[in-house]
Amino acid sequence: MLSHTYITPHQTQVSANPLTMCDIILLRLLLCLAISKCCFCSDAQTVHTQIHALDVFKAKINQLGELKKVGNFETTELNSGETIQEDVAQSQGRNYVGVAIVIENYSSAVLGDPQLAISCGYQSAALSQLNNIPAGRSDLLVFHNHNYLHTRTCGSASWQVRQDGTALLLDQEEDVGVRIAVTWNVHWTCSDRTLNEVTVHLMKTKLDENGDWAFPIQNHIYSRKHHYWPAQSFPLDRTERVTSKAGLGFNVTASITSGCQAVLKLEILGNGELELKRTRSSDGGHDDDESKGVQYGGGEQLPRSTTGGLATTMTVVYIVCGFAGILVIFVVIKGYFILKNRSQRQQADELQDQEEVDKFLK
Repeated sequence: MLSHTYITPHQTQVSANPLTMCDIILLRLLLCLAISKCCFCSDAQTVHTQIHALDVFKAKINQLGELKKVGNFETTELNSGETIQEDVAQSQGRNYVGVAIVIENYSSAVLGDPQLAISCGYQSAALSQLNNIPAGRSDLLVFHNHNYLHTRTCGSASWQVRQDGTALLLDQEEDVGVRIAVTWNVHWTCSDRTLNEVTVHLMKTKLDENGDWAFPIQNHIYSRKHHYWPAQSFPLDRTERVTSKAGLGFNVTASITSGCQAVLKLEILGNGELELKRTRSSDGGHDDDESKGVQYGGGEQLPRSTTGGLATTMTVVYIVCGFAGILVIFVVIKGYFILKNRSQRQQADELQDQEEVDKFLK
C-alpha cells in the first residue's frame, strides 16, 4: 500500500509579509526621493532668507555712502581691492594666488588691537600693516603665495571693538568685550569657477587693563573656526561666496570672490548705540543725500536689490519644488495602489490554494 503524506489545514501558512524584495526597494526609493525633495526645498528656503537679509544689509550700507580710505590704502594710488590685486599679481608673476581684504567700518566704534595669523602663504611687505580702523573708515590687507607653485593663502585676522576711546564691555564685572574675526582660504588650484572660502565671527573675549585681548588665541582661530565655512556661508553665484553674523550690536557680512586674485570684503554695520550717524564721502566730507537718491526718516527710499538675479533664480527653484512635490505625491499614491493590488492578488492566490488543499483532504 502506498503511503500518502497529507497537508493538514493548520500546516498551511499564509505569507505574513506579502511585499516582495522589489516592493521594499521601490518603497525605499520613493522615501529617499521624498526626503531629498524636502531637504532641497528646505535649503532653498534658507538661502532665500539669507538673500533677503543680505539685501536689507546692502540697502543700509548704500545709504551710508563711500567711506574714507585710511591705513594701507594711503600707501598706494589705487583705490579698490580689485585694482590693487591686479597690480600686485602683475608684479608677482603668473603663479600668483592672493587675497585683498577690504575692511569697511560702517559703525561708530573703533576697530582696535588688530591681530593676524597667517596659516599658509605670506603677507604683502607693503600692504599688510595692521592699523586701528576708526568709525566710518576702511582699510586694506593683502596676502599671497609669493608666486610659489602649489602654495595657497589662508589665515585669520581680528579686531577688538572700542567705543569712545575705551573697550566696549558686554560685562563690566567680568571685563568681557566684543571681537570681530574673519578667516579665509584661497586655493592654489584657484580658477574663476572655483569658489574660495570665508567665515566671520563675533567673539566674546576677556580683556586686560588696557582694553585689549587678555588671552589671545589668534594662532588657533583658523584651525578652530574655519572648518565651519560650508555650513556658515552660501554662494551668491559662481563668482562669490557670502557669510554673515548678527548680534552684540553689529551686523557683519563677509564676501569673497572666486579666482586667484580674490577680494574679501568685510563690512561691519553698527546697530543702536553703535550706529554710524553720519555719511562720509571718499574725501572725508559728508555726502549729499539727494545725490544718492536716499531719503531718511519715514520716506526711506531703498536702492535696488544687489541680488535681484539670484532672487529670480530662487523663484524658479520654488516653482520646481512645487512641481517636484506634486510628482512625489503622485508617485507615492500610484505606488501605494500598485502594492495594494499586488498584495490583494497574492492573498487571493493563497486563499485559492488553501481551498484546493481543503478539497483534496475531503
